Amino acid sequence: MATVDEYFIKIQLQVQGDKQLQLMTNQLDNARQSATSVTKPLKRAAKDTRLFGRSAANASYQLQDFVVQTTNGVDPMRALSQQLP
Repeated sequence: MATVDEYFIKIQLQVQGDKQLQLMTNQLDNARQSATSVTKPLKRAAKDTRLFGRSAANASYQLQDFVVQTTNGVDPMRALSQQLP
């Protein structure tokens, strides 16, 4: 089975007097800078989303434990004191 490989190709042009080529070069450079500046906030957002997911899962476990304890006759204040941080 064929594997997927990534190749990065860097092309350097010396633009002399061609305004359209210079404009395209400037636009590509601006796009590269924009993509680079977005990378760090996106990584941070992904990390924060994972952390939120873990916190939400932990809260649901605590709530589930509280319901099980009170259903089985444990005093609600005692169950709450055991489940709250």
